[in-house]
Amino acid sequence: MAPALLLEPTTVTVVEPETGSLAPANAKQSVVIHATGRVMAVEVVINRSAVSDILGRQRQEFREPQDEVEVEFSVRIPDLLTGIHLEIRGVAEDSDGQQHMSVPVTVLVIECDIYEIACGGS
Repeated sequence: MAPALLLEPTTVTVVEPETGSLAPANAKQSVVIHATGRVMAVEVVINRSAVSDILGRQRQEFREPQDEVEVEFSVRIPDLLTGIHLEIRGVAEDSDGQQHMSVPVTVLVIECDIYEIACGGS
């Protein structure tokens, strides 16, 4: 009997942004997702911390399974009030169709037209 082929478990993490980062309302935000295993697709999902409504989602699919990927998404942060917390998660889909979710990264929405200094303005 031939030995069973051991596959590495699929893992996924949000590399960027970090928990506690500011997220300018109604602006593009770079999100980097890292995944390992037999990865067929990577997704980024944004939702409000207090509710489960999905506010944004993007997906990158691959023709062949990838052992390791790092995907950068450019997502629009919703036009929300300062102080609202958003959760950003990475999702990796493996070659068996199973989805694996990352630990959420929590960011704080900030309105740049009100808090220009915090957004890098003067």
